Amino acid sequence: MSGALWWSYHRQPAALPDGAIAVGSADREIPAAHSAAAKPAAGSPAERAIQPVVAEALVVADRLLVQFPNEVRALDTAANVYYRIGKTAKAMILWEKCLALDASTLDARLSLGMVYFESGEFIKAEAMLRPAVAQTPSNAQPVFLLANSLLNQGRATDTVQVLENAAAAGSPPVANQVLLGQAYLQLKENAKAKERFLAAIQGAPECANAYFGLATACSRLGQKDEAQQAREKFSQLQARQLSAGIAQSKSYDDVEATQENVAATYVAAGRLYSASGDDRRAEQLWVRAAEVDSASLNSRVELIQLYQRQNRPHDAVRVLTELAQIRADDPGIWLHLAQLQIQLQEFDAAEKALRRVVELSPQRSAGYAGLADLWLRSQRNPAEALKFARQAATLEPTAPHYFLWGVASQRAGDREAAAAALEKALQLDPGNVRYQQAYLSIREQK
Repeated sequence: MSGALWWSYHRQPAALPDGAIAVGSADREIPAAHSAAAKPAAGSPAERAIQPVVAEALVVADRLLVQFPNEVRALDTAANVYYRIGKTAKAMILWEKCLALDASTLDARLSLGMVYFESGEFIKAEAMLRPAVAQTPSNAQPVFLLANSLLNQGRATDTVQVLENAAAAGSPPVANQVLLGQAYLQLKENAKAKERFLAAIQGAPECANAYFGLATACSRLGQKDEAQQAREKFSQLQARQLSAGIAQSKSYDDVEATQENVAATYVAAGRLYSASGDDRRAEQLWVRAAEVDSASLNSRVELIQLYQRQNRPHDAVRVLTELAQIRADDPGIWLHLAQLQIQLQEFDAAEKALRRVVELSPQRSAGYAGLADLWLRSQRNPAEALKFARQAATLEPTAPHYFLWGVASQRAGDREAAAAALEKALQLDPGNVRYQQAYLSIREQK
């Protein structure tokens, strides 16, 4: 990890997207792949654009260490900042302190395990990762790193044991299947290796290295035709991935990646301040996260929750509106926005939001129920309210929907329909006092 421009989040498994074996695998049967993504040159406009943002993140990290010196989440957040700018030794000190404070801290243990693995210190990586695997045996990430550390020590039998134990606990990801196939190849158990490579291909038909391993296994088993087919497929996929890597390097935007990671740092820091009762500082950090990364989801979610806790619905609507533009295809966001707009009697805006809900999920009741409620609250066309309420109850015949249908029917002047709908609501929720009162009121009017 070098320079202030490389902010890739390091807690991802060391497997490459196509399941390649990580660097250093002993007696490698599968070719290592390398990322073609280019970093901006020192002194380039991209680097100059990033530097002020990184400097801000460092200030936030240092403040966390001063204000929360014994808080694991603060230490971990600061460690990630230091790691991403190349100050690995400082990050490791902080992660070690996390473990001293709480030995079960999985994030710190995984981070240290990854650092040791990336630096080729496989024995240290193993020591760090074994407790992580024991703590979360179904977590594929520490399993992969531990197994890969063992394989890099030439301990293929131990590698198989770790991966097979994990596979018994749940369906292993493609990268782990490929790694297990690699271990079986080293043990000369070629039939088992073939089985694992085929399983990887079934899960990811474009996994180039699975085909390479398959070709090796089939060749050793004397299956020449299958080996040739697998070899040809590997060559095709490898050429395609190389072209994709070149294209990625041309379009790679390190500024954007850095902004995303800095925003994530602000979100984590804000949560710490909020938990300590300093909502003012938390709000500042979450606002800044949204400024740094215009597409930040978590910062806006935190702000919305804060504003609702503080009874600031106008601010919540403003941020929800931003969020709805970022996640335009999420009906839940539009529904939440409409509910707050109805609360503020912004009925026209709420109608637009609810119609978007219906557009996105026409077979779900939420949008129709929302429109019916809106029509009733705003005293608009009762016939339209009734239509929407009936649609909601038809799609999802729940007690609240039948109650809404009953109220809409009453507003439309159809008492018999209102009584029938309210009776169904009571059948589904007989103890609901509100439903009982509405039903009795309708009956008394008759």
